Amino acid sequence: MTDTRLDPAHDLYVRAARRLIPFMFLCYVLAQIDRGNIAHAKGALSHTFGFDNQVYALGVGMFYFGYAILEVPSNLILERVGARLWISRIMITWGLITVAFAFMVGEKSFYALRFLLGLAEAGFMPGAVLYLTYWFPAARQARATAAFLTSIPIALVIAGPLSGTCLDLDGLGGWAGWQWMFAVAGIPSVIVGVIVLWYLPNGPKDARWLSPEERERIDASLAADRALSPTSKHGSFLESLAAPRLWALTAIYFLLITGFYGIINWLPAIFSDLPFLRGTSNLARGSAAAAPYILTCVAMVWWGRRSDRSGERRWHAAIAGGLAAASLGIAACWPHRPEVVLVCLTLTSIGTFSALGPFWSLATSCLQGPARAGGIGLINGLGCLGGYVGPMLLAKLDIGSKHHGQGYAALGLCLLMFAVLVLALKPSRPATVVPSIG
Repeated sequence: MTDTRLDPAHDLYVRAARRLIPFMFLCYVLAQIDRGNIAHAKGALSHTFGFDNQVYALGVGMFYFGYAILEVPSNLILERVGARLWISRIMITWGLITVAFAFMVGEKSFYALRFLLGLAEAGFMPGAVLYLTYWFPAARQARATAAFLTSIPIALVIAGPLSGTCLDLDGLGGWAGWQWMFAVAGIPSVIVGVIVLWYLPNGPKDARWLSPEERERIDASLAADRALSPTSKHGSFLESLAAPRLWALTAIYFLLITGFYGIINWLPAIFSDLPFLRGTSNLARGSAAAAPYILTCVAMVWWGRRSDRSGERRWHAAIAGGLAAASLGIAACWPHRPEVVLVCLTLTSIGTFSALGPFWSLATSCLQGPARAGGIGLINGLGCLGGYVGPMLLAKLDIGSKHHGQGYAALGLCLLMFAVLVLALKPSRPATVVPSIG
């Protein structure tokens, strides 16, 4: 095994990671809080507007319909106008729409705002994944992507207590607690969106904290990495639509996201129904729902580092997905045992999140040239429709039941199919290994 600390650009990658990833991490934490805090408001909205489980599930899903429509165009625009301007636009608009949730008046406005939020946020996550490819070669991307995507479980850790605290403000200033929750969540996104305009460089060539020589070293290293990648027969995004591998990656990601969001969007409600949490405060229930994600963060970063050190992607994604599938299978067998469900959902969280880093490293290594931006957008946009399917599976399969046995089984099957199909993909490039980027 070659020690790539001898790579002359290694120290620059460490600097880039420490400067860029924490800020991108913060941005995606805010995105996840703004899109996901609806899970914590479910009970309050049911009480205020009479929403049942199917109304809630459809509202959750409306986000992903809007998200899918603009995902590819948004990523193509980002590549054309630059990450700084476009990510700023995305954050400011989704923040304002999140605040607008405080003024919704019923079912129709709930659906409309969720759809608009999806349109506004479209392009951020695939744009961030694309942005990381401007800085890090393929062999370093799993841990960089995993470090960035740990923002999702961290956001869920933060969102539980934050949402619970806001919900407990019920009546303050004449506002319901859920209104405070949306307003408090949306304003920071607008502020950080403005900060993006002066903090985030479009790429190494625009980074004022790099010298001209250092920019050239990163460009040379990335050029060498591109030379190792297989040459794509599809020069443009439209031409790449004929590539079976692109559609295979999209279908595989759809299966992962179906299980992923099927659990995330219901977890606070599931935790609230656990016997030992019934009758406790919103803050207590929100904090309990956040606990599994603390372990998830540790596992996610460790698994991404392990994938980069070995240079292997498929087995790392498949093993993580298999762990989640097996855990949901066990939960489906004993859905009436709260201690079993608690452990299984924690393991499901660890598995689904840990699969993300290796999967996106695999996906970006399969997409080259002009097709990369649109390809990443397509995979994420259509794949994220699983964010509608997963919650609806739980809502429809377990109507009239206090437990989610059939829903757990269906989501587990999706994750099992993910694990099997990702192994069926053939590697597109030789494996390389790198040390930690810090």
